Amino acid sequence: MTKMDTENSVAPSSQSPDVPYPEKPILIIEDDTNSHQVLVEMLSESGITHTVACPDPRQVFASIEEHQPELILLDLGLPFNIRGEDILERLGREMPQVLVVVITGANNPHTIVSCMRHGAYAYIVKPVQT
Repeated sequence: MTKMDTENSVAPSSQSPDVPYPEKPILIIEDDTNSHQVLVEMLSESGITHTVACPDPRQVFASIEEHQPELILLDLGLPFNIRGEDILERLGREMPQVLVVVITGANNPHTIVSCMRHGAYAYIVKPVQT
């Protein structure tokens, strides 16, 4: 799916509950269980049921290879001294076709500009409002 396709993509209202939507999953890179659950619930309310959790940033690229996600939701504050910005930068270099939306508590203009320059499709500051 291209960036243009996402703007026009709508979950079909007649979609069977047994068929995940979208066809390719949305990968959620978020170590906080509560934040992850909020994101899954918000997506589900919009008809998006095909998500994959990646709470361990050491497994990000293996998870991407295994699941071939349509979209990545990326938190910047991750454990194990792994920076979300570094993941974003590598994704921008190696997989520029994959859309990445940064969802983080970091509301710093320098961080926002840096993420957008490294390929973030969007930058959303937590807490996410519905």
